[in-house]
Amino acid sequence: MAVLGGVNMLHRLSVVLNESVMGFLALAGLSFGVAPFLFVLSHGVVLGFEFAKWVVIGLFALEYCVNFALSTNRLKFVISPWRIFDAFIILLPLLSLLPEVSDITSSSPALRILRLFSILLFGPRVGHGFQRAALPSLIQTPRGQPQVTAFQSGESTTRKCDWNELLQWLANPTSCWLHAANLTPERLKEIA
Repeated sequence: MAVLGGVNMLHRLSVVLNESVMGFLALAGLSFGVAPFLFVLSHGVVLGFEFAKWVVIGLFALEYCVNFALSTNRLKFVISPWRIFDAFIILLPLLSLLPEVSDITSSSPALRILRLFSILLFGPRVGHGFQRAALPSLIQTPRGQPQVTAFQSGESTTRKCDWNELLQWLANPTSCWLHAANLTPERLKEIA
């Protein structure tokens, strides 16, 4: 029974830490990392950004572990290109905490390169998260003929028009208002 509750909790975490959330977190991590390079910030703000960056990295690690635990094929999960990328996002900053690596990165240029590389890893993850978040299946392509109506100043109602009248109006606009609905992508290209 406890195992089932743990799996349910993992599923809930997986739903919360979805691709759009991870894309947003990657964008936040990118911002937290880049801001100190671009702006003169107080020491407190820099420490706050550093803390926030570690929170984002922790959430990436949590998301990775949750999805790894829920994966039916763990080898396929680990060798997936985006999961390898996520592993770099998680592990690269953690490397800077190791004493052996800390000695190497204690020189300012090496530390800056390491930080810059870890920041840059967030960039592609942002695009991937938001690309996957798009829901094109919810957008339905219109079917049937376009519906065009016109409203002339001084008239109290609209009148139906045909497509050719809209095209003529676009070529030579008048004070008449036209409204077009039920436009397919091809029709939108035609009037653009």
